[in-house]
Amino acid sequence: MQRVLFSVTLLALSSMAVSDQPHGGTWKDAQVADITVYTTGGNEGKGYVVVTFAANGTGTPSCASGYPRSVAIGTSTGGGGGGFAAAIMQSALLSGMPVTVTGTGSCSVSPTIETVASVQETGRTGPMTMSSGPVPPSQPGH
Repeated sequence: MQRVLFSVTLLALSSMAVSDQPHGGTWKDAQVADITVYTTGGNEGKGYVVVTFAANGTGTPSCASGYPRSVAIGTSTGGGGGGFAAAIMQSALLSGMPVTVTGTGSCSVSPTIETVASVQETGRTGPMTMSSGPVPPSQPGH
């Protein structure tokens, strides 16, 4: 009986976790093409950042239909999350690293651009190789 109750509890919790996830647009392994900072004019007249990707996202909400390649990041969010998300986007722009981004499904920072929910710098796959000269042969045992 305890196993059944435990399984039902896990199932209920996993359903809640899924329903709490954002249901907006997604950009997987996207390249950041442009970043624009607005010091005012966002939600409640506060600053925000618009990040534009090289390609459209999938599942963007109707409020963002005119800008399916962009997300907005509020810079006045509690805890500094917006500023950190903007920093990750800037890092991705400068390094060329891809990002995976999820939107909230709403346009709460800017009325025509989806608000960002999460940002992940995806990173490179495999080892980075840099060389300024001939590569030495591998040594056995190392």
